[in-house]
Amino acid sequence: MVTNKNTIIQNMCSLNDMVRYGVTLLNHSELYYGHGYANSIEECIQMCMHTLHLNFDDYKEFKYAKLLEEEKLSILELFMDRCYTRKPLAYLINKAPFHGLDFYVDERVIVPRSFIGELLVNDGLSPFLTQEPQRILDVCTGSACLPIIAAHIFLDASIDGIDINNDALEVAKINIDKFKLTQRINLYKSDVYENLGMEHFNQYDIIITNPPYVNAQSMKNLPREYQQEPNIALHGGTDGMDIIRKILAQSKPYLKSNGVLVVEIGNEYENLIEAFPKLKPIWLPVSTGEEHVFLVNAKDL
Repeated sequence: MVTNKNTIIQNMCSLNDMVRYGVTLLNHSELYYGHGYANSIEECIQMCMHTLHLNFDDYKEFKYAKLLEEEKLSILELFMDRCYTRKPLAYLINKAPFHGLDFYVDERVIVPRSFIGELLVNDGLSPFLTQEPQRILDVCTGSACLPIIAAHIFLDASIDGIDINNDALEVAKINIDKFKLTQRINLYKSDVYENLGMEHFNQYDIIITNPPYVNAQSMKNLPREYQQEPNIALHGGTDGMDIIRKILAQSKPYLKSNGVLVVEIGNEYENLIEAFPKLKPIWLPVSTGEEHVFLVNAKDL
């Protein structure tokens, strides 16, 4: 591949030319995707549009526009950063798309991608609710992407988010401020429910959680992009169930009698079944299958 910057810049004219070259560069580098973008084409479009201060969806309108030399150079530098650092693109541009919203992210939080977001926007929880939820709790809230999505779906709900990590809570606050939801979303620092007082008992219609659940062996095999996310937000112990054990053991007092707990476990289905043989999970279908997210009624906890 051509690596001389001057040669590249002289031969690239349009935005489309830069995207095409970027795709070739990223494919040659054998990067891993899944942090808001499905493939090298989407990432290269986003890198170009971000650099030009344009929206991703405007690419078709501008794809044949000629670029200035300094614009091409800036885009090329971002391509190179993605290939050499293997950081998720979201960290390089401090922006991650998630169900139609752009969230601020940096290395203090994992990049938004929870299947629970899919269930929220596709009305996947309504069949299990006896009424429109008024109180929602997100355990291990990270960037606060799930509370913010929930706030856009359940317009009358008050939502709490808890996380053990101060860094994550700082990012969560940035996003809550960005979407002007400070009156509806409250944040708490807590190791699961440790710092929630009795005033939170019997308060929640829904508790959702995308906790650290990757087992120890899988952690060793993660692609480099995932290894650059916070370990504390991914690693769930030897079998991936460390935090999930706490959540299942401690959630019931905080749920209303007809409330539900929704837990994402990724690829840890077998470990969950082995760890909780008496659990009565209801598996919720998402785009990748029916063994990644489960729901438990309060009465069954």
